[in-house]
Amino acid sequence: MANVTMGIISIGTTFKYEIHYSSSVKNGTAFAKGLLDPSYFTKNLTMKDGYLVWEPDVVPALTFSQFFNI
Repeated sequence: MANVTMGIISIGTTFKYEIHYSSSVKNGTAFAKGLLDPSYFTKNLTMKDGYLVWEPDVVPALTFSQFFNI
């Protein structure tokens, strides 16, 4: 296990949108990304198929005070 102090977690997602305006419809795909506030968490280190896997193990409640960038 590894303890991470003041770690910053980045989250993001791709989504489809549709906008109806008057008699027209516009649609597309967008990507939103945000950063969680620095936090303390534990990562579990394991070997899988010859690679080091670095996955969250214990993550306390996280806070999000940043705006999403779209």
